[in-house]
Amino acid sequence: MNNPAVAPTHLASSEHGKLLQLYGIFMTLWSVLETVIQAAIMKELGVSAAKAVIITGKLQFHPRAQLLANLLKYNSQSNEEAISLLNKMEGFAHRNTIVHGLMIVGQSDRLTFVKYDGGASTKRSFTPSDMQKHIEALSDRVERLQTLLSISDADAQLIGNATLAFVKTAKK
Repeated sequence: MNNPAVAPTHLASSEHGKLLQLYGIFMTLWSVLETVIQAAIMKELGVSAAKAVIITGKLQFHPRAQLLANLLKYNSQSNEEAISLLNKMEGFAHRNTIVHGLMIVGQSDRLTFVKYDGGASTKRSFTPSDMQKHIEALSDRVERLQTLLSISDADAQLIGNATLAFVKTAKK
């Protein structure tokens, strides 16, 4: 690929380096969100972490989030804030554009993510400051969701351990 406008290996500035670090933080934070959702499904269903991983393992984010929202609606009427936050999370985060979009490095002070889906396209540009604010806002929402759902760090660790156990089992 010889076009530096679309090749992340041709980073033109230290701003791009900062943005790529922030991109990594975004990805890590999204993984935390996914784990919180899996742990909440585990608790709502009253199943083991291993069973929660089996149930949710093949689900992409949207069906997984909808499963949790439906369980929350079924199990208690006091989960309105958590359901609302959950339903808005993907759109707020611009996750699909950032994760699945084309990363454009054309300007020295920003990264632009463009996603085209045949009929619709989305575009988001971030300077390091913009991305930092985006991550902080997403982090606040993830933390609030974790609190509303009463998911402890130990609950999240159970999901991680169960997932890891399946990976170890699959490689044998």
